Amino acid sequence: MLRDMDPVAIEFSIRPELRDKYPPPYPASRAVPDWFRQMPADAPGSTDGLGTVKRCIPFLDAMTSGYIIPFYGDARITLSATGSLTIETALTNPPSVQMHAPEQFPGAPFPPLPALKINNPWQIKTPPGYSTLFLPPVNRFEVPILPLVGVVDTDRYRMSVTFPALYLLGPGTDIHLTRGTPIVQAIPFRREQWRSAIGEYDAAVIAEQADAIAKNEHLYRDEYWQKKGYT
Repeated sequence: MLRDMDPVAIEFSIRPELRDKYPPPYPASRAVPDWFRQMPADAPGSTDGLGTVKRCIPFLDAMTSGYIIPFYGDARITLSATGSLTIETALTNPPSVQMHAPEQFPGAPFPPLPALKINNPWQIKTPPGYSTLFLPPVNRFEVPILPLVGVVDTDRYRMSVTFPALYLLGPGTDIHLTRGTPIVQAIPFRREQWRSAIGEYDAAVIAEQADAIAKNEHLYRDEYWQKKGYT
């Protein structure tokens, strides 16, 4: 436990009797999927040095930002041919996933997708002035469940955050969510008052950087990118 809250520390807490039972949140850098790790850096068959998305630092930066909250208990979710949703899970206190009342989304553009509520046993605490952005694991497509994006002021709110989500498959399908599956990504950020402005287009800088990129395709990584740290 962080006794004196570090100004850039996020704390995940759980009831003592559950601490050794549920997989804890962890840095998203540990959840880079195998399909990305195994992807070649060069596009197959390319003769002009065309790179794949594996060379895209912003793509990987987004995937590795913040922390993964893993699914904490096995569950089977079934959508019958008639559109009836059932959830089977051995966990009851609380269940790892429940049905979400569709009446809470009137007029939303995603009916008739079934709505779920993914429970989260972790209390999340950030330093004063910091909130947390919760979203689906970024650039991950393995699980056909889409948590909806939300921001919570976790420096003040002490209740465990639950995550509404959409079941993306059609009638007559089912999925088995296993314990430890990356299900939500949590990215802490500092709350600040921003303003916007319309500035002048700097053609000289654009031309200069375009010329530099032509000479070094890794220019963004080498000159502009700043490494982020989440431990």
